[in-house]
Amino acid sequence: MNPGAPELNSVAQRLGTSSTEVVPSVQKLVFIHLALATLIFWLLCWRAERRVIEAVPEPAVGPAPDLRVNLVRAMVPLVPLVLLYLTGEPIKALHVPEEWVISNPVPGKKDPYYETRLIGAAMLVGVVAAALANPWKVRGVPKAFFDGAGYAFAEVISLIVTASCFGKAVELIGLADLIGRAIQEVPGLLVPTAGFVPLAFAALSGSGMAATQSLYGFFVEPANQLGADPKDVGAVVSIGAAAGRTMSPVAAVALMSAKLTETDSFRLAKRVAVPLLLSLGVVILLRMARVV
Repeated sequence: MNPGAPELNSVAQRLGTSSTEVVPSVQKLVFIHLALATLIFWLLCWRAERRVIEAVPEPAVGPAPDLRVNLVRAMVPLVPLVLLYLTGEPIKALHVPEEWVISNPVPGKKDPYYETRLIGAAMLVGVVAAALANPWKVRGVPKAFFDGAGYAFAEVISLIVTASCFGKAVELIGLADLIGRAIQEVPGLLVPTAGFVPLAFAALSGSGMAATQSLYGFFVEPANQLGADPKDVGAVVSIGAAAGRTMSPVAAVALMSAKLTETDSFRLAKRVAVPLLLSLGVVILLRMARVV
């Protein structure tokens, strides 16, 4: 529901509108999708944990470790997020002049790189906040910064670039025309393909943004021909792409979560695949029935 989300921005740019106008179409579906996926995931985890508890004897409980949390340092990761929420739609409590992030802004014309560079600026403010929160280790900040930047290029940006190239290849081999003809012959395929094709693409590539950018355009013309609202179709594409990214073992968020939990990203993907597929299927059925 974030107007700055790359999936919604991809839909808005393709339609020549603002991402805030796409948000209402997503709101109708995302709460249902989230509630169902969370409930199914919780039930599966509860079932799995019961089996583990029954199979493994309860370990002896030792003294609790002395864990002290520095609340100031713990809140540092929230600094960039708070700044972006305050500067973006719909709050807009703060305004950052374009000349602060754009070299030669054109008066009266919004630069397409403004929002992207605003995100980068907010992240740099977060780096400064991290340094100030622990000034005794400020000498290690540059190394930590470039370690993080290198990790992003290796694990995140590379995935997005590869997925975008793959999407362009899919377009060049004529898949868009094939999908368009199939939808024209069977109109009922519009919503299911708009949900499950981006899901499969994102699960394979690990990027929901690349899936939306590469595939949403395939559904705009069929939607217009069938009299469907392209924004509603875009909402289904966005949710499907986000679900596919979440259940992808090669997604950056899965790789990072696997590293933090010392497990395997494929095991994480297996845990969330069933809840996401079932909840997306329900959302698609409700949209086809025009319930939401």
